[in-house]
Amino acid sequence: MSEFVKPITTSLIDAAYGCEFISRTALAEIYYLNTQYDFSAQSCNILAFFLMVLHHKMDTGDVCVKLEEKPIKDSVLQWISLLEEKPSLTDEQQIFLEFAKDFFAKKFSDLSDTLKTIAAIGSADDDKPLVISLNRLYLRRYFNYERKVAAFISGQSKKEIPESMLLKAQDILNLLFGKNNDGTDVNWQKVAAALPVFSRFCVISGGPGTGKTTTVLRILLLLRALYGLQPKIMLAAPTGKAASRMAQSIGLQLQNTDLDDKSSFTSVARELAQKCGFDFSELLASIPRNASTVHSLLKVIVHKVTPRYNEQYPLDCDILVVDEVSMVDLSLFYKIIAALKDGATLIMLGDKDQLCSVESGAVLGDICAKLSDSDTNAVSESTLRLLSKLSGYRAEKLLEEGALSDYTVLLKHSWRFKDVQGIGALATAVNAAPLAVKENGHHQITDILKEYQDNGLAYLRVDQKNLVKGSSFMRSLIKDVISSKSRYSYKIYLDYLCSLDFCVDSDTTANEIFRRMDEFRILCSNHNLILGDRNLNALIESEIKNRFMFGNKEFFPGKIVLITKNDAGLNVYNGDVGFVAYDGADEKKALKVFIPSEKYGILKVSPIFLKHYESGFAMTVHKSQGSEYKNVLIALSPKDSPILTKELVYTAVTRAKEWVTVVALEDVLLQACARKVQRQSGLAERIERKEIFSLAKKRVCISTEISSYSKKIPATDYSIFI
Repeated sequence: MSEFVKPITTSLIDAAYGCEFISRTALAEIYYLNTQYDFSAQSCNILAFFLMVLHHKMDTGDVCVKLEEKPIKDSVLQWISLLEEKPSLTDEQQIFLEFAKDFFAKKFSDLSDTLKTIAAIGSADDDKPLVISLNRLYLRRYFNYERKVAAFISGQSKKEIPESMLLKAQDILNLLFGKNNDGTDVNWQKVAAALPVFSRFCVISGGPGTGKTTTVLRILLLLRALYGLQPKIMLAAPTGKAASRMAQSIGLQLQNTDLDDKSSFTSVARELAQKCGFDFSELLASIPRNASTVHSLLKVIVHKVTPRYNEQYPLDCDILVVDEVSMVDLSLFYKIIAALKDGATLIMLGDKDQLCSVESGAVLGDICAKLSDSDTNAVSESTLRLLSKLSGYRAEKLLEEGALSDYTVLLKHSWRFKDVQGIGALATAVNAAPLAVKENGHHQITDILKEYQDNGLAYLRVDQKNLVKGSSFMRSLIKDVISSKSRYSYKIYLDYLCSLDFCVDSDTTANEIFRRMDEFRILCSNHNLILGDRNLNALIESEIKNRFMFGNKEFFPGKIVLITKNDAGLNVYNGDVGFVAYDGADEKKALKVFIPSEKYGILKVSPIFLKHYESGFAMTVHKSQGSEYKNVLIALSPKDSPILTKELVYTAVTRAKEWVTVVALEDVLLQACARKVQRQSGLAERIERKEIFSLAKKRVCISTEISSYSKKIPATDYSIFI
């Protein structure tokens, strides 16, 4: 390596370390590459800026960065503006500013041409640390994730199903979902259930109340009827809260033992058992009641890329159902498909319109990208023919709504909001924005907020003068949240705890407190500013302490606690929500944090052992994913920002089952609804191109027996793709 390169490059790296907005991971990578490759000073500095931009984009959810002038130079211009707005700069910041201005001034085509000549950047099939593909710059690992996910989806061949089994599946679908009547709308649940009959990968997307859980339970019955009781089924979701909700939803349907209700799960299960010669009790027992997090299912190891279950050691699972897939990032999605054994069926459920995962990627959105009302080419003729045959609907009728592809079915009809029309109308309008503008110039969203006032919706219209510290509006809002009988109040929760002297003596009492606590939640777009969860939590806590004279303690009876990091020693996990109360079963009646656990029932944890938590009266919309509440109050930041999107507003609205209260500046609300999340990746394009590449095979020995549902081959001869 040329000696003159290092001082020049080091000065840029050192200068960048003085800028808090630059990724430290990017700087470490630049330093490493500078020790491994012989760069000129100019090439290394150009590579440094591209890498810093790439990591900046990945930190906001992108998988890659497009090699176009706008995304690259916009990021650099943002850094220049941040530095120029500072009243004074350190020496390092001044040096970085000069480097950034020099980079920004260069012709982009020259920068791009230089980048493509750098030795650290390789092609798709080599092992260089960086890749340029589809005119996008990737880190090698994420390029491999994306390419393998696309290859998995594109390479899914249809199962070879004999005609007799197709006819049997058709009869069972009619039993599970009813026979079709001429002139009726398509039952998309029935169509979705037909897909896994011949496909080992399928995605069922739909909003709240569209029947995703109902559909998947009937799919499991269908596959049981076709393949017997041997297939091993597992259920999973990205977070503990989502897994708990999944198990709860399934449990509620299994608990409905009213056999006179012909549409109930148990009723159709009994009829199916009689038809197929199964023991009814055994059939019900074969449906799993518990769901785990994806991380625990795969045995993800902290600080290790590869989990315990992977390409070499796959899960002993024949049918894997994953819920809330919108929360699954690209890396985790790849780990899921990598852990599947040969012949396994993967069924994924989610709402494509919800917020994306926190980490890089928008996999569900990319998979569903072809679902468009005007796109009739999203589904192949062979898939359409099979779906038509199994569901009994004409192919032309299935194409009318454009709600399916070769591996995806969209459920559109929601039953949840039939009695509370305001929430459904608002959610639909938010999804349709920014096109939702009426001819009279009024925005449809504001019209809906007015039209459905007191019918599932309440809009607390505010202006900037209301949203200042100590304003009468803020004082009134916090008092209402604590003590009013309005929909947006914790009164029913706090009053019940007070009636118990804030003392909990049994799990039954704790569960009743949880029920009341979860009747309401405040969902915020941001952590900071006056309507951020940090400020609202502080104000609410102060009001409660004053009202009940609890003093100025960190933990006090009635405090809602949100766990922010997994702690396996305590058996508490990120996203768990509990409350603080006195332990009535303890002689000393010590103050404990009560946290629900699927595995252990009600956990009682001493506050001194909790390390990673925050107040949970208000939480971010991201934290609320996978949860549902009777009533929610949505608090949008008064300052517009890129994180305010229609996906965020839609996700917040659809957390509510009965009532939504919105606190927002009207212009900020409308700007948020007009902004769509645009995450950079090449996944949708690779799936569209049906990109398949030659995958090396590894033969591995699997200790678990492969059931008859998978290919009947010896475990020692089992091979999977890497």
